Amino acid sequence: MTRSPGTATGGTPRPWRHVLILVLLGCLLTGAGCSTMTKRDWLRLFFDGVPDEATPGQPPTPAGTPVATNAAVAQPAVAAQPKAEPLVQHAPYAGNKCAACHVFKFSQRVARKPIELCFSCHTNFLATAKVKHAPAEQGECLSCHHPHQSAQKHLLTRKGKALCAECHDDMTPGKVKHAPVVEGECLTCHDPHKAEQKALLRKKGKELCLECHDAVMEGKIKHAPAEEGACLDCHKPHSSENTSLLKKLPPALCHDCHDQGEIAKQTAHKELGQKTCTACHNPHSAKLKALLLTAPADNGAGGKDAAPK
Repeated sequence: MTRSPGTATGGTPRPWRHVLILVLLGCLLTGAGCSTMTKRDWLRLFFDGVPDEATPGQPPTPAGTPVATNAAVAQPAVAAQPKAEPLVQHAPYAGNKCAACHVFKFSQRVARKPIELCFSCHTNFLATAKVKHAPAEQGECLSCHHPHQSAQKHLLTRKGKALCAECHDDMTPGKVKHAPVVEGECLTCHDPHKAEQKALLRKKGKELCLECHDAVMEGKIKHAPAEEGACLDCHKPHSSENTSLLKKLPPALCHDCHDQGEIAKQTAHKELGQKTCTACHNPHSAKLKALLLTAPADNGAGGKDAAPK
């Protein structure tokens, strides 16, 4: 019996014949320049789990996920960019006068010490100052100011209390906080360079406090510490655990100056119970004697507990 070429005994095709057919088909597909999708479809004839083609910049679609061929490709949302703040420029820098501060135009070295350089244009406000801010006194101008340009006023390196907090610990650890401190208005009370008062305060004693809290002193009768401007004898300036920024709560605070024994001797105090001092007295000023909020009932004898005339 005559064998047909490439056929084994019994009429079974030789195994190498299948390999040859697959190679020829692969060559034909490659030569025909079939698309990626066509190649993937071809691979799916022989293998399971072939993923879909991924969109550039996107992860591939998991195998088995239906793909909408006519659906519009969703574009990622673009976050709105914050509007850049206008830059404040140092006048010599804006005028391209580099040599005014540097050894020469293309040098990074400055011609003199920073404080001498700054005061060659800016008035020396430290010369006669009684209290000086340490960085200013030590000539560390660049600790707070940029030399060329900044997004902050006065060429500051950071905004508001964020700049002060670089050196000064948190001023508001207490539960009750002073509003200017919370809002970062440090310069409402303090001068950043020099002052005549302790703690670089802009004004002395109650003059500074009364810029905002003027109503507390409207009464004719004044509490001595308030009248003398000793506000910080009773209040903390930044934060406190007590209401009204008090150092202590009454009556403990009042007893720092007013003898508890003498207070107890007063007829009107004998039946106070749990009332505190400010239930009857204004701590700053009042129209009535003893800083009373209301006139006490006349005891009929015109004695010391009678309403003032």
